[in-house]
Amino acid sequence: MAAPCSSGQKTGALRAAGCRQSFHCANYVVVSVSDTGTGMNRKTLQRVFEPFFTTKEVGRGSGLGLSIVHGFAAQSGGSVHITSAPGKGTRVDLWLPAAEAEPIKSVGIESDRSIMELGEMRILVCDDDPDVLGFVGTVLREDGCVVFEADTPLAALEIIETELPFDLLLVDYAMPEMNGVAVIDRARALQQRLKVLLMSGHADVLDVSDVLGIPLLAKPFKVTELRRRIADILFIPPVGITSSHSTSRQLAVSQ
Repeated sequence: MAAPCSSGQKTGALRAAGCRQSFHCANYVVVSVSDTGTGMNRKTLQRVFEPFFTTKEVGRGSGLGLSIVHGFAAQSGGSVHITSAPGKGTRVDLWLPAAEAEPIKSVGIESDRSIMELGEMRILVCDDDPDVLGFVGTVLREDGCVVFEADTPLAALEIIETELPFDLLLVDYAMPEMNGVAVIDRARALQQRLKVLLMSGHADVLDVSDVLGIPLLAKPFKVTELRRRIADILFIPPVGITSSHSTSRQLAVSQ
């Protein structure tokens, strides 16, 4: 099929285009999925590809499905188009360039071994956003990990104290009660060489992360990035992890 025309709108329907780059391929394969459900209004369509955006009730959706599809299409040189109208259902068209070269040889299993071995790990996830907390917990459980979830910093510290030891603490930065740096500081007082990964969508947290040497996972993130960062931390030997209570406590309070 030829590349899509940018002006092809259905009468009475609204359209959201996921990848707006130019089409460089003559032939495309199109996968279309449609339903006859409630459809979407203009406001919802404008945000449909935003990571963590969902119209489902709290705890029922991660809001990452379409953003992942959008990223996959863009990286593949294709596009995603969604056509919808309230009361008339929704149609999703995924445009992917048709292969013209020999298939790329698959990467050996050896390079993904660290991700496959996550199943033996005990991981505590702390985030006050129930959607992010549920999403990360679900992904790690699917990988076979033993996952503990905490929706507040104090709950996380209580779990650490009663369920020691942990292989990894995955914690959000901006939370009520105390921020993620303070949680890490107190957690390492309970388990000194605890490996950690700090999540944040705030650019200024990069400075805090660099000063303390704390690994950072920037929000929003994809499943593959989440798994890769966790594998990097768990399977690379730590280099002189210390508590640094005075320094980290100062930064934790000042942020």
